[in-house]
Amino acid sequence: MVHILLMILKIIGILLLIILAIALALVLALLFVPLRYRLKADYHGTPRGYAGVSWLLHLLTYRAEYGEAGVVQKVKICGICLWRSDKSREAADEAVETVLSDEEQALYEEMRADDEERYGALSAQEIGRPEDNTGAETAPEFGTGTIQQTDDGDSGKCGKKSGEARASKDHFRTEAQGDPEPETASRAGLFSRVISKIKGILQKLRFSFRAFCDKLKSVREMACTVREWIGDEKNKASVRLLLRQAKRLLKHVLPRKGHAQVTFGFDDPSVTGQVLTFLSPFYPLYGRVLELHPVFDRSVLCGEADIRGRIRLASLLWLCFAVYRDKHTWNLIRKLRR
Repeated sequence: MVHILLMILKIIGILLLIILAIALALVLALLFVPLRYRLKADYHGTPRGYAGVSWLLHLLTYRAEYGEAGVVQKVKICGICLWRSDKSREAADEAVETVLSDEEQALYEEMRADDEERYGALSAQEIGRPEDNTGAETAPEFGTGTIQQTDDGDSGKCGKKSGEARASKDHFRTEAQGDPEPETASRAGLFSRVISKIKGILQKLRFSFRAFCDKLKSVREMACTVREWIGDEKNKASVRLLLRQAKRLLKHVLPRKGHAQVTFGFDDPSVTGQVLTFLSPFYPLYGRVLELHPVFDRSVLCGEADIRGRIRLASLLWLCFAVYRDKHTWNLIRKLRR
């Protein structure tokens, strides 16, 4: 019995070790196996492009192609296509067509049922039409006189009320027009309005001057704080550390291999020469990667490009850890966020 129990524990331990080894291998692969990318593009009248990302010897790949059919995306694992954008579009179009056909069938059936009910109601009305017409002819004759009388009475009352309202309005107008203001009162009111406007303008100028002085004080205080911040040796060291890590990050992310060539030309040869003159100072920056082929006898523009690079997660984490390890730099980043 004990022997069997030990064998079971041994098997469980071996399985746990295998699982831990697999997990450790996956973690190490994620950290140290680089993610490789490739970008290709060409233009010969129509633009075309390709972007691909692969990981662990093309175990997992993602591709996106741009051409006449638009953008086509693919995701593959071990060479097996798991997802493709154009297939999903076709499936969605088929689903929409089936849904539309079902809806059309349902609408046809509903319209047919409504037509049957409508025709049945019309036939029933035609059967009982004579009796309904006799009742309809006698009812209006009985109610017309009463309606006219009530309307006449209401119209008379409304006429009296409107006449009284008009008379009161005319009386109010005559009373208002009977007391004109003298010229002295108008001049005094104009003078007071001018003085009040001048006072308002002076108050606005005073407030704007105070606000300008406050802004100058705030700018002066900010300049003092910036000087103190720049003069601090710890801040200088933090800035140098951030610049150094950013430079390493760009160097790691930017493409390592690549080649591009561009053929261009204008109708006027002098314009082509001016473009070359403008680009010549930057030749040390693009000379290893980019080739320029000028054409002076016609207008043309075409080119090709193919660049490759890689990104390793462990390198990115190490660069971030170097910044996190410096407490002063981390506090500085927090302050800048706020």
